[in-house]
Amino acid sequence: MCAIFGTLGDFSRQKQYQAFESLQHRGPDEKSIYESENLFFAHHRLAIVDAKHEQISHVSGVHVAFNGEIYNYQELKKVLSEYPFTGEGESELILAAYLTWGEACVDRFEGMFAIALWDSSKQKLLLFRDRLGKKPLYYYQGKEGFVFSSEIKAFTMLGLKLSRSQPAEQSFVSFQTALAPYTFYQEISALQAGQMLTLDKGRVSLEFYDDILPKQLLQSWSPYDFKELVMQSVHTRLPKANEAVFLLSGGVDSSLLCAIAQEAYASPIQTFSLGYEGDSRYDETSYAKEVADYIGAKNERIVYTFEDFKEDLEDPFKWTDQPLNDPAIFPLAHLFKSIRAQSDAKIVMSGEGSDELFLGYRPYKELAEIELLGQFKHKSWLKNYFLKHPDDHREWEWYRRVLEDEILFRSSAESFTPKQKAALLSLKDQYDVGFETIHNYYKSYRSCGIEDPLLWYRYIDLKVHQSDYFLLKLDRVSMHYGIEARTPFLDETLVKKTLQSEGSLFLDAGIHKKMLKELAKEYLPLSIVNRKKRGFSYPFITWLEEAGGFKTIRQLNEKHKIFDAKVLKGYLQQAAKGGYKQHVFGIYLLLRWVEKH
Repeated sequence: MCAIFGTLGDFSRQKQYQAFESLQHRGPDEKSIYESENLFFAHHRLAIVDAKHEQISHVSGVHVAFNGEIYNYQELKKVLSEYPFTGEGESELILAAYLTWGEACVDRFEGMFAIALWDSSKQKLLLFRDRLGKKPLYYYQGKEGFVFSSEIKAFTMLGLKLSRSQPAEQSFVSFQTALAPYTFYQEISALQAGQMLTLDKGRVSLEFYDDILPKQLLQSWSPYDFKELVMQSVHTRLPKANEAVFLLSGGVDSSLLCAIAQEAYASPIQTFSLGYEGDSRYDETSYAKEVADYIGAKNERIVYTFEDFKEDLEDPFKWTDQPLNDPAIFPLAHLFKSIRAQSDAKIVMSGEGSDELFLGYRPYKELAEIELLGQFKHKSWLKNYFLKHPDDHREWEWYRRVLEDEILFRSSAESFTPKQKAALLSLKDQYDVGFETIHNYYKSYRSCGIEDPLLWYRYIDLKVHQSDYFLLKLDRVSMHYGIEARTPFLDETLVKKTLQSEGSLFLDAGIHKKMLKELAKEYLPLSIVNRKKRGFSYPFITWLEEAGGFKTIRQLNEKHKIFDAKVLKGYLQQAAKGGYKQHVFGIYLLLRWVEKH
């Protein structure tokens, strides 16, 4: 796992090196640079395999910089056996694949990756981001030339003229993050999951090489087939020796992952769990210990305190470079920092993606039932009634959308409804900036020819809630401490097979993640499998108020006039009572960002 960075054009050599060095935390083991006239290709490497092999590969005027893991590396190497490989580095494989198959080589890669490829004979640059958006890639094009980077901080060190992005800020209010292609800088764009960028003779073009949607549903998928695929997904990502550590919350996802992994090793795996000081309602470490004892794993409890929280508030963007409205990023960063201090492991296994893929969130069932209202024969009367009796709550918005034949579900990342956002930002209408990105995903979903709301829910949450939100957080936090995070439940084959299956296999009779829980019963105690789902949370809003965050919100809003003062006052009052907690945390982050910039 690494950082890639490059420029094409007239840039200061000193600033290029400074920008490149700002990414050193992502790959502390080695660095490699290729330079020629108006071309700078550079790479920081976290050595997992073939520690002596450089990741900048070049032959026949083609140069490759790579960040990630190609899990079918060995299979592809056999297919490309005529190529004179000199080591085990995946960048060399990518180069051989490109020389053999051209741009279509990306169709053969299974894994998580961000790839930059410069073909000097064609004077063409290609950028690829993996299908599920596990690895980030950003780009800039201006009068100086073209820049790509694994993180935004590198752009800010090149002396580029950058400005705030209003679309990103409004996307943040709606979806708690800047949806790709937006970033908080108007001039910097994010490559979307499954997307390829081509820079040919100074012109940028974008296309999706894979959108993960099925063309048809599976006729059958037995529990045995499902188990085999889950097992394969986990085993593919396990290092041969017991050299990885595991995040264990005590929920069914991380617990099942740890149980399967423990079977693969003769010695106990090392797990880490997060607890909180002063409020047992949020502490699930007793469940994690129960699981660790049951499967024979070691478990280390890490405690996150109010003092840690106050320290993190000093720079809430030090991991992500821009606002991300997930309060869990603070304790997660504390957890990875502790892992780095207590372990030599470079790989951490995480249960990310299970809820989105296997329909684990409670609103999925509620929303699927509301969808049925769209078929109501006399819904026009009900529609008029709703429009004459507006309400600020999200449930009112859900019903309004169905009655007006709009897209109901817009990802689990949706925070403020359009009506709430319009009031908070004093907008004249309720237009959702950033919604066009969601609409493009919806067009792709409709074009696949499968009419199933549960397919749409899973698809859009993988595209938005995972790629632009949770995976962004996981990548930045893990790489900040030089650790590679692997997510077996987001294996491409598993994802595509699951999206091909009927949603009722995972959400039936009110049971969420049904098929996964049936599998978990083979590995875990029923007390863990059947216990009520709890989100990864802590008393962040209470701590924010105690740390002076509410006062900061009032002061910064008075200064910058971002939010309607009366509406904001209402949100602060509700947050003090336990409501709109994440809304207010997002308001705090956005105001801090505006103040910083």
